[in-house]
Amino acid sequence: MANRIKHLAHPDMLLINTTIILALLGVITSFDCGYYSSIIHQHNPYYFLERQGIWTIIGIISMLILSNVDYRIWRKISGWLMIFAMVLLFAVWAPKFGIVLNDAHRWVGFGFLRFQPSEFMKICLILFLSAWLSSRLNQIQNDGLSLVIPVLLIGITCYIVEKEPDLGTACVIAFTAIVILILAGVRFSHMFGIIMAFMACLVLLTLTSGHRMHRLDSWFNPKANYLTHGFQVYHAEVAIGSGMITGMGIGHGEEKSFLPEANTDYVFAAFGEEIGLIGCLTIICLLGIVVWRAFYIACKVTDPFATLVAGGIGGLISIQSLINIAMVTRIGPSVGIPLPFLSYGGTSALMLLSSIGILLNISLYAKAPASVAVVRNSDSVRLSKSA
Repeated sequence: MANRIKHLAHPDMLLINTTIILALLGVITSFDCGYYSSIIHQHNPYYFLERQGIWTIIGIISMLILSNVDYRIWRKISGWLMIFAMVLLFAVWAPKFGIVLNDAHRWVGFGFLRFQPSEFMKICLILFLSAWLSSRLNQIQNDGLSLVIPVLLIGITCYIVEKEPDLGTACVIAFTAIVILILAGVRFSHMFGIIMAFMACLVLLTLTSGHRMHRLDSWFNPKANYLTHGFQVYHAEVAIGSGMITGMGIGHGEEKSFLPEANTDYVFAAFGEEIGLIGCLTIICLLGIVVWRAFYIACKVTDPFATLVAGGIGGLISIQSLINIAMVTRIGPSVGIPLPFLSYGGTSALMLLSSIGILLNISLYAKAPASVAVVRNSDSVRLSKSA
């Protein structure tokens, strides 16, 4: 028997190609939808194009490198990564290191170099929960007390992110964690209690915040609050409706000059005006392919840790996409969630592409020939020939 797993197949090319297409579309949308804002605020029409382009190139390089890194290494260092991510979360309040923008403490860095720790935390929490749960599958499926530590960690993480304040990202983290818990086989009665506790916290945090109540008010009646907190919701609705079937053509949209977050949270609306219903459905299909491949890999791989990581990444992208599109189309309230791959944001692009790299490495083992059997032990996964 070999002590190391050898590469058994080529990585998932459909996943690679779809991800690169989405990443390049993100560069295009950052330039197109942020053109007016870059001229007014940065005095450089190519500001967003340059920055998103650089981060996307770095992200694609990271994806290709990580696709060749044995995924099992993340199980070994997941605890250290989680500690580092937690330190970075607290660092957003550190003097001279934390960056305050629009009264929000969400970034760290110096000058034009900015990094959003909550984006890094998403993938670190996926890796840590997957490592913790996969090594205790029998316990968590039968003993509710064994869930105390992971649930407590999820709660602390979401609490810190919510205090930035960023309730939307906290919700994405919580829902992603719930996906991993379900995939790990947590009993229905325990999952029901966890979900109910989360929903109660969400309702309480919303009702006790004037800003969030304004967002709910704008969701129900954006026209009545057109000049105040309903301004963005109203123009997003106009942009989506103006695109009709085929759109006005790339570069010809008008609402992107009104939307304050045209190239970030509301990029789907701004770009949707230009590419229409057909273009929007194409973007949804591309995102759907990435999610499908992630869950397909999760179902095919035999290592529980790899299954949870792949499922967690698929859950993260699907949940964040659904929340953003629901927000933009007014199916749900505005929560300030970017659209994966397409919204402007260097940290988000880097972390998403890096997570796809990890997923690609897992896909090598999901495609193992039927003649190869997987034999697990406490330290590694070993391959042996089937009888």
